[in-house]
Amino acid sequence: MRNRLKTTFAGILFLLAGTATPTLAQQSELKSTVKIATSLAQTATAEAPQQVRILPVDAAQFQVWLQEKLPHVKAKAITSSSSITLTNLKPGDLAVLQQSSLVKYIDRAHIQAKEELELKDSDLSANSISALHARYPELNGEGLLVSVKENPFDTTDIDFKGRIISSPAFAEVHSTHATTMATIIAGGANSTPLAQGVAWGSMITSSSFSNLMPDETAGLKANQASVQSHSYGVGVENYYGLESMAYDEQALAYPELLHVFSSGNSGSATTETGAYAGIAGVANLTGQFKTSKNSLSVGALDTNLAVGSLSSTGPAYDGRIKPELVAHGVGALLKLPL
Repeated sequence: MRNRLKTTFAGILFLLAGTATPTLAQQSELKSTVKIATSLAQTATAEAPQQVRILPVDAAQFQVWLQEKLPHVKAKAITSSSSITLTNLKPGDLAVLQQSSLVKYIDRAHIQAKEELELKDSDLSANSISALHARYPELNGEGLLVSVKENPFDTTDIDFKGRIISSPAFAEVHSTHATTMATIIAGGANSTPLAQGVAWGSMITSSSFSNLMPDETAGLKANQASVQSHSYGVGVENYYGLESMAYDEQALAYPELLHVFSSGNSGSATTETGAYAGIAGVANLTGQFKTSKNSLSVGALDTNLAVGSLSSTGPAYDGRIKPELVAHGVGALLKLPL
């Protein structure tokens, strides 16, 4: 039961990438009446966290205001984002920030993401992907670029030979998880027929999940990225925050790119905040970015065609259905009709 939706997740990346561009993106939304993340709201007048991120109305004016009102707080702009990290906060500072007309939103500090559970085996026939390859051999991903955002995959793996686009992320130590994901997505079957990926003709590259914000849009456009895979989480979160908004804004700016997130492996968890707080087994996506409106989250079915007990589910904070897609991902024994 620990074999999650890796084949499902990566397979859907390719199937979606081969379709038309995503539907018209919905506008990002951070309502002025909700200026603080639900996880922070209860601490606004009590003991404050030492770090938060804020979205200012005007960065320059906010810096002036900050020096006047909260001179002990340190501010640092976040790369690839219009948000700012604030450190050295004291109790009561969140309440002051909420009252400022120069602050649009206050979010939790950055969290280091973790890879989802590692795949133990892979069978592309479980969701009839092998049958699709046989029936439509031209659907091999040629002409597409898939970006795998997490730790880097192994660039010396012969199954990616000749199809890797260079990336600064490759300077870090590669991981087995990322290599497995990349193989399922774009493995060329050079080492063994079992290493053939869903989009075995596509180009592939890596991006680091050390930054949970979207990659620079200009760089993604320059590489003509079609799909970006996100198979990681930060713990149960169910609200619309800075990361959610940033991914929706990128969908508006670059609708040719589709972000696909794993829903997570916390299906038995109970969210502690928001409209679904205290209800076991629902609203437990593992990252606020997965609640964005113009991305896809993917969950796993078990052999009974029910959502797996460990596969994270919605609803999203506002009642939207999550994940949008589910497919067989546990045990890899059931064959579905094409």
